[in-house]
Amino acid sequence: MERNTEQHIRHLTQKSSIPQPDFNAMWARIDENHQQTQHKDDKQGQSQVRSIRNKVVTVALAAASLSAVPVLANVQINFFDIMKSSGREGIVTSMKQGLGQNIEKSDRESGGTLTLHNALADMNRLVLNFSFKLKEKADFDAVTLVDKTVRDAVHYPVPGQTVVKWDEAKDRIIGFFETEKGLPDTVQMKLEAKDIRLLKTTQVPLELRLQDSNYWKAEVDNEAIAYVEILSVKAEGKSTRVKYRTLMNKQEDKDNEPELVFTQAGVPVAATHLIIYNPEEKYQKREVTLDISPDELKDTQVSLSYKRHVKTVKGSWSIPFDYDHELAVKDTLIYPLYSLNKDVEGGRVHLKQLIASPSQIKVVGSRNFTNADGYINYWKKELIVGEKRIPISSQDDANYYIELPEILDVKDHKVQLVFSDAFIAKKGEHTTMLDIQSASTSKQTTQIMLKDITVDLTYYAQGDVFVVETSSKDSRFGGVNQTYLIVNGKRVMPKSDMETLYKGKDNHVKEVYEGIPVNAKVELDVNYYNVLEPERVETHVLKP
Repeated sequence: MERNTEQHIRHLTQKSSIPQPDFNAMWARIDENHQQTQHKDDKQGQSQVRSIRNKVVTVALAAASLSAVPVLANVQINFFDIMKSSGREGIVTSMKQGLGQNIEKSDRESGGTLTLHNALADMNRLVLNFSFKLKEKADFDAVTLVDKTVRDAVHYPVPGQTVVKWDEAKDRIIGFFETEKGLPDTVQMKLEAKDIRLLKTTQVPLELRLQDSNYWKAEVDNEAIAYVEILSVKAEGKSTRVKYRTLMNKQEDKDNEPELVFTQAGVPVAATHLIIYNPEEKYQKREVTLDISPDELKDTQVSLSYKRHVKTVKGSWSIPFDYDHELAVKDTLIYPLYSLNKDVEGGRVHLKQLIASPSQIKVVGSRNFTNADGYINYWKKELIVGEKRIPISSQDDANYYIELPEILDVKDHKVQLVFSDAFIAKKGEHTTMLDIQSASTSKQTTQIMLKDITVDLTYYAQGDVFVVETSSKDSRFGGVNQTYLIVNGKRVMPKSDMETLYKGKDNHVKEVYEGIPVNAKVELDVNYYNVLEPERVETHVLKP
């Protein structure tokens, strides 16, 4: 299931005065299984098929001559590392094959020198590699740019993402910019940066010993962080899952990246899974799974790690450049898919185009909301080119992005889009009356039926809050996405920090409600729940 299901639900409820579901909570559990980058919609490409006729994408600089040396000569391994760690393997693939063009143009200010090294351009994206050399030494190990922009010929910002890191080996800041909406229409561009924040990683020991199901909160004597709060500690077999949140004093302090560090006898505890629910906000919630058993909790030390602001390097840097739009377009193959009349993922996505460049394949579609069988999605999504199976790197709305581990000749191979291991989000159809008075003194258990699936329901009061837990022994049950209560005729949604307790295949979900009167008439409604169909497979031929 994807976030566009939310749009459909909002459409259905927009004329209603009752509260709408808390979609942040509904998506919390599903997001654990999907690692998506923030790609945006692409403009529709040209309708005719173009063959790959050139192996070099040319970028020309205004008032500057370009070197004919392959771009790889000036791309350091450090750039490749930052691209791979950011899920941009296709960029590395293209540059290792000599695609792209050297630029090597700099702008010097009192704070240091910004250098635009090279560029990679095709119909799927424009990528710029840059570095920044500080004029003065400083003690720091992380960096953020206060403002970074790529502008077109009429000075409009080009939507994109920027990733930066400190390259200690080269004593410089390195980074890359990637457009979000494919190749810009204008060939005259400008890379701009303003003010650089230098940060230093710092650890503060906390007077805390982890215990199962413990709650803990402490104020932090820090200019950036207000407090850290342990929400829950859950033992799961030989591992332990810790959920916590932090609050920064200001919105800009989100770059301080506060996180808890767990050690035993000074040795860091290995973590197998990390979720950051709202990384762009000053209030951040994280969940981490640790490779320690419940018996080892008492011997685990906890510290707060964060990036302390060292200084801000003031300045404004600007590097104008041009790129050859026609040559970039020639390096991309485009197939229209309209004639196939192809709907995928249970009919929710209508395919429009297949855009294949040396660095990335993109399948462009539009969203449908005509699915009577529920909202179908798949845990496994692949593109098959000839005999090569490549996982879908990310998905945004109805577009699928595939980073290429090697350059593929799509023109001469069959291309298929394959979905498998399905889960279907279905709407709950009835309510269940809850005995709130009894639940105020002891846990109450009952069973509810979701279609033909039996679900165990437990509810009880815990301090000032009311807790609802759902689980099932049925192997088809994929867990509840969200419940809501009808209290004295009014709908009440749970707190946004829904907790999923994975116990085997039960998909045990715990939700917390606040302000429920003991004498209230309360009904429970399962808003959406998932049904697992691991045997379901969709195969779609995009190009024979």
